[in-house]
Amino acid sequence: MNLNTVGLTAREKEIVRLIKVGKTYKVIAEQLFISERTVSKHVQNVFEKLGVSNRVELLNRLDIWESG
Repeated sequence: MNLNTVGLTAREKEIVRLIKVGKTYKVIAEQLFISERTVSKHVQNVFEKLGVSNRVELLNRLDIWESG
């Protein structure tokens, strides 16, 4: 399983990649020319789709998929 098979939108994938490299919601918002609230909503949607509840779980799930 990877990001392409879990139904994430292109924007959600982009945000996940930026989270993975350590960007804050504020920096992500500035880079993508969207509000922090919009970033937060996208992240919330990602959490729901991937069955995680925080950034640490998200990063752990991504590590498992990439190493597996």
